[in-house]
Amino acid sequence: NVLIEMTDKYKYLGVIFTSTGNLTYASEELTLKARKASFKLNSILRNTSITLPTNILLKLFDSLLRPILCYGSEVWINDFKYDLNNYDSWDKLPFEKIHHFFIKQVLGVNKQASNLACRSELNRKPLLLFILKTYIKYYERLSTLDDDRILKKAFITEQNLLLSNKTHSWLNTFEKLKEFGNNLNI
Repeated sequence: NVLIEMTDKYKYLGVIFTSTGNLTYASEELTLKARKASFKLNSILRNTSITLPTNILLKLFDSLLRPILCYGSEVWINDFKYDLNNYDSWDKLPFEKIHHFFIKQVLGVNKQASNLACRSELNRKPLLLFILKTYIKYYERLSTLDDDRILKKAFITEQNLLLSNKTHSWLNTFEKLKEFGNNLNI
């Protein structure tokens, strides 16, 4: 008989869950952590006499900042509003803003420079594509689990909720991706 405290949000394995089930708060906190890490990394790089090549700077982003930005993204990406057919909507996502900030610093251009031009100059893809690829791998993993696993049972429940249209489901992202793939004839 232990009383459990009621709370509006709870952090589990580094991801913040809210009482509403919305996970954008989790991503926003990860974005803040990545922004702090980015400032720290830039501070360290400015205070050294060594000028690192661009490919090393991008590897630093991919190994130090991207894991922070994308942690748990397989679960929280569904809570963001973006249009797969409108690349401008991607630039408004908080994790993309950090990515663009870093790229523009690497290039030494003004923060008003075109995001697309800067990404193209460095041959960088949007983080959203990385996140969606991770999401698809996670979906495939869940699909192949044994039916007696609790995670598979939760996955089947989500599928049933999506089919019955009773709730906004984590699987809505998969439906968007299927539609996007069909539009591209993939």
